[in-house]
Amino acid sequence: MTRRVIDVIDDELPMLELLDALLRDAGYEARLWTNGYEAYVAMRKQPPDLVLLDVRIGREEQAGWRVLSLLRRDPGTVHVPVIMVSADQEFLRIWGGILRTKKQCAALEKPFQVDALLALVQQTLVA
Repeated sequence: MTRRVIDVIDDELPMLELLDALLRDAGYEARLWTNGYEAYVAMRKQPPDLVLLDVRIGREEQAGWRVLSLLRRDPGTVHVPVIMVSADQEFLRIWGGILRTKKQCAALEKPFQVDALLALVQQTLVA
């Protein structure tokens, strides 16, 4: 059986390492990225089953939002489910509903409970 592929985009190495370990232990294949645009280019060639995307990546405050926009405008990646992850509670409060309805993605607040993350991953992959 082929393992589901999850691209994880975050500029914090400890978070990438944590998510990599959690996802691999749960039976997924994780591809890790610190650069959102490089991840997007790779996803165009080989789309993952799911993307975990940090809202704030690198120097650009809304880089995660920009990557999400690229994914949603590209016919080759528009179907890929995305979970936006953020420690910015205000961002999620303001934009969470828009993310779910207009951008068709889920949102998860950092820090998160491991069970909540894995449940959301599973739920999103099934939907």
